[in-house]
Amino acid sequence: MGLIKLKLKAGDKKITKESSKLFETPKEKLSLGTLNTANMPMKTNVEAVNTDFETYLTNIESIGSKRDSESLEISDQIFQKYHEDEDDQMKKKIKKQDDNHKKKPNKNKKKVIKSEKANIATSINHNDDYEAMSETELLKLKIEKQVTIEITSNGSGITKIPKINNKWIDFGIPPQIYKNFQANLKFQKPTTVQALAYPLITKTTGFNLIAISPTGTGKTLAYVLPIIKKMFSHSEKGMISLIIAPTRELTKQVHNQFSHYLGDIDMISLVMTNPGEDISSEISSIKKIMNENNKNKRLVVISTPGRLIDLLTVNNGNLLDYSMIGDIVMDEFDRLLDLGFAPQIKNILNAVKGNQLCNKMMFSATMPVFLEAFANKMLTESTKTLVKFTIGGVNKCRENILQQVEVVTDKIEKYNALVDIINKYKKEPLVVFVKTQIICDEIGSDIDSKFYKDNNIYLLHAGRSVEERSQVVDEYKQNCIEFKKEGSNSAIFKRPILFCTQLLSRGLDIPKINIIVIYDSINSESQYVHTVGRTGRHENQNGICITILNENEVESAQVLYRQIIKYPKEKSFKQMPDKTKKIIETMNAEFWDGVKNGKFKNMDQGFSGKGLNNFDGSAALNSDEEDENSIEDLSLNISNITFDNKKKKHTQSIYVDDLPQMIKRELLKASQLERIQNKTGSIISIVGTYKKNKGVEINVSNSDKLNLLETMTVINDFFNSLKNKFIKQQDQGFSI
Repeated sequence: MGLIKLKLKAGDKKITKESSKLFETPKEKLSLGTLNTANMPMKTNVEAVNTDFETYLTNIESIGSKRDSESLEISDQIFQKYHEDEDDQMKKKIKKQDDNHKKKPNKNKKKVIKSEKANIATSINHNDDYEAMSETELLKLKIEKQVTIEITSNGSGITKIPKINNKWIDFGIPPQIYKNFQANLKFQKPTTVQALAYPLITKTTGFNLIAISPTGTGKTLAYVLPIIKKMFSHSEKGMISLIIAPTRELTKQVHNQFSHYLGDIDMISLVMTNPGEDISSEISSIKKIMNENNKNKRLVVISTPGRLIDLLTVNNGNLLDYSMIGDIVMDEFDRLLDLGFAPQIKNILNAVKGNQLCNKMMFSATMPVFLEAFANKMLTESTKTLVKFTIGGVNKCRENILQQVEVVTDKIEKYNALVDIINKYKKEPLVVFVKTQIICDEIGSDIDSKFYKDNNIYLLHAGRSVEERSQVVDEYKQNCIEFKKEGSNSAIFKRPILFCTQLLSRGLDIPKINIIVIYDSINSESQYVHTVGRTGRHENQNGICITILNENEVESAQVLYRQIIKYPKEKSFKQMPDKTKKIIETMNAEFWDGVKNGKFKNMDQGFSGKGLNNFDGSAALNSDEEDENSIEDLSLNISNITFDNKKKKHTQSIYVDDLPQMIKRELLKASQLERIQNKTGSIISIVGTYKKNKGVEINVSNSDKLNLLETMTVINDFFNSLKNKFIKQQDQGFSI
């Protein structure tokens, strides 16, 4: 079948609907300019794909030397010739749109954001043309790369996706970042998710995207590069991209990716902000960037959902120009929902509702069934095409990672199994994943006391401050690099071992990690896939994941069954002893029998978080009505003071179950309570569980009753500040 060539033109037809505005726009500001339609020629031949995947995987030890000795197969001469006209094209200014298309401020409305009513009048402007993938090429991708592509057109002009490129030279990398691109690239050729996402993001508008691809396949680069390309190609009005991630570690990883490829180039500004950090410097930076006198308004904001809403609501929502938002990326989307960020995500997406130039994209390695329908509904819009890529199957580990299982009978055997692994792989850095902070501290400290002579032990969990966590990750990475070097100082750079909680596995991108250990087995398939994905992350890199499975951990066996036993053709199954296979099969059968009689619960491939369960997604997405219940009268539920004769301490408790989610989350932050504890001298602890019908409370104790009352006053003041912030966000349409 021949190539299909589509011509998509916006023509003179513009969408100029009068709409409820997000904020009052000055008359001199124009709506978002059209995208630069200049395209570089693309190669039409599809490169043959090597189907021998075992040949594709190379020996671990040769990676470092090979990567240093071989450069990308891209000649600077060819690159310059390929881009000989691009600089001139990017200097062209797009004509200002007619004054009739300017957004007129509505004086009858407040200058506040009403996200559920937002509707920006913009027009869809596709590039003049692009080569679409033929049916033959789509079939080739499906067979050889296990790619499933779904396109749901809702009135948009996009019915085919652009032809992919299998070589970096065909991507049209902006010449401004080419040297940085060569120096930092970890993939000698584009991965499937990169090859699919890059042309779609850079060549089309009017679409939303869900991209599911295994860990270590370069999903971050799949949106970082095209966003940089779009910003360099954009009109002088500028562009804003929002990157949303569930954890601080992941926001830092994304920020590092942008920084590596941009280097010293100041044409694109980066702003990263996370909870628990001072936001004033970020606000100041954005104000300078968005200043009317600044002609270079290209901005990437990288943030967690709650802190992003802080930026969107500051100054009555006038800090950021919503009509300039061209992309919203939700990285690790399934985890965002599972952690309870569905209301925040809903409000952020509604804030740009009606902006047809804003592409909304979700990237993740896993997508549990009960989250998939919600994600599809959240990104389905009239006149916007929904494109979905699924690469290599959903919720599946990469084949280049060897999954091993050590079966033990009790805690002593489990600990001894860990010691054996440490002794066996003396020349390899290790990452050991545990379930809780307490286990992390206890096991890590114990191993440190026994193996300190030859190992550097690092501890990483959410109980440590942001600064400590960043320092641990940086020091561990540096230790790994130096430990692998020949002739390094072995007295300083001993073999590094990192003990880390499983919840922090996402965003942990450490090179040269070939072996990881799951000490506390995992009963969530999504969490298992992401944890296993901390090894074998880059092209041609193998990895080994060893799970220490206790015979009574039946719920975890069903995850191992689905990831290993169900794939008899893969090396993890082939190399597993028959005895271990039979144990896992027996435990899996016991699990499903337990599900029938109510003893066990099927996690349905999700995490242990209940965020989405507490959010009525269908009602929230379909309704334009906001909850008008006032929280001005909300107060803390505090118990009476009691006195413990044995401990000689006064105690008082605060019950937080009935508080709004945002207030409860901020109030229970360990860093916040630690500051109050240090300031007042009282002992503050959190007890209880988030499970249904069980309460969470803050216990405060002090031998001096007056000091206890002072501590309660400080906590109450902190609560009132959170309440005022919550009320302000409610008034602006961000009801959380």
